[in-house]
Amino acid sequence: CFVWGGCGFSGCGMRCGLGGICRKAHGATTLKELPQESTGDPDTDFLSCCENAGIPKECHDKCNYKRFTKDAMVRMFLRLDECPVTAAVEMQRCATRGTDHSECCRRNAVHTTLAGEKCLIFCKEDAGNATLLDISYI
Repeated sequence: CFVWGGCGFSGCGMRCGLGGICRKAHGATTLKELPQESTGDPDTDFLSCCENAGIPKECHDKCNYKRFTKDAMVRMFLRLDECPVTAAVEMQRCATRGTDHSECCRRNAVHTTLAGEKCLIFCKEDAGNATLLDISYI
């Protein structure tokens, strides 16, 4: 799943995301719908969504397409980052804007990573789509 560069916020911005443990990040408020309005700047919209979703402030620097990377997610997974890995589900939902990017993900071969087909779940991220994170997603 840790292959980046395909489907995301504004069509193609991320290839695959990373799930979190089946709950919201510690300190996150209840799930909120993603805003439909756009500022026209994908990074601004991504950060705004993270803020509105109650994602911890320690994660806000990663709510940017240049910083929401494989290395950032690995650091979160290994607990080497202040941003808890449990925030990854909501961060990915914000990155995809709750939109189905499955076709784009298949075009960009997300399903051919070592983790295989299971990574496609992150191409259609929504509030009801939580995945138990394990080492096989790295």
